[in-house]
Amino acid sequence: MSGKEHVVATAATVSAVLTYAAGMNAWQALAVGVMVAPAALLPDTDTQRSTATQSLGVLSSIVCRVTVRTWAGPHRWRTHDAAVGPTVFALATLVMSWSHPGRVAILATAVALGLAALDAIGTVRSTALTRTLATAAAAAAAHHTTIPYTVMAWSPLAVWIGCIAHIAQDALTVQRVPIPGTTLITERTAR
Repeated sequence: MSGKEHVVATAATVSAVLTYAAGMNAWQALAVGVMVAPAALLPDTDTQRSTATQSLGVLSSIVCRVTVRTWAGPHRWRTHDAAVGPTVFALATLVMSWSHPGRVAILATAVALGLAALDAIGTVRSTALTRTLATAAAAAAAHHTTIPYTVMAWSPLAVWIGCIAHIAQDALTVQRVPIPGTTLITERTAR
């Protein structure tokens, strides 16, 4: 699936679930869905062709290489394991949320992925350079602001939900995803 499809499907699914299962107002549910949707791009940080890894040009490309070499393995391996990928991304977000620089990084990443998502669905046209500049501006503004931990408390859950939604969507495709937990006990070489 493409980044555009992941973002739209995640926003719609999360909004629908919150409206019907949690009894949320439709507008509130849509707002939460839109906040969670960019996190659905994170599992594809294991491939250079994804919307997430092209969001900030060279910088996001480096993040992709580090992700693949340190823990992820080839595309659709550990980042797409429902027991491993979402947990690693959510724990990383949780640890980052404990410090001010980490909270700034979370907000900057959210801005970068949000702009990449808007570009992918055709709402906003942007380049890696304009996304990088906008992300840097958001990071600079956030750096000079006190961001309480309570404001960021929702971010690990939002990341986990976005990643789970992405993996569930990919599980419906021909290429499938690994059985949850199996990537911890087996290795896989690149296809």
